[in-house]
Amino acid sequence: MAEIVDHCLTTPNGVVLVTAPNMRQLEKTAMKEFFNQMPDELITDFNKSKSIAKLYNGCEVLFFPSDDDQKIRSLNLTAFLIEEASGVKYQIFVELQNRLRNTNAIDYKRDNDNNIILDSDGQPIILRNRLIGIVCSNPDVNWIRTNFLLE
Repeated sequence: MAEIVDHCLTTPNGVVLVTAPNMRQLEKTAMKEFFNQMPDELITDFNKSKSIAKLYNGCEVLFFPSDDDQKIRSLNLTAFLIEEASGVKYQIFVELQNRLRNTNAIDYKRDNDNNIILDSDGQPIILRNRLIGIVCSNPDVNWIRTNFLLE
């Protein structure tokens, strides 16, 4: 969770998803740890019914269970954390990887007029990419073992 807290503090206007197989697991693990590590004075709002925390720098932290991939389809994330990932479908992980596309987590090289500088192929020059996905789980089971340990 320390990596997620650090990401939130260093990524203005970021959008972070913290997920677990169901809301009960999420509340007992990741949400509890997030609020233990994030100083209260940096949280400007927490909507308990929507499970969204807003921070002083515009970063939003969404706490959604991963029981339905439809809930995450429209997200534009700078980071995600899957807690108890052994209980999460592989398709959710794939979908979250596709959701890591929010450019608020990318610092581009800029000229004196703040225009993004392109390389010789016309691609933006990236100075720092802070897009992150974190998977927390026992690696001895299901897709985690297959995709992370055996590949």
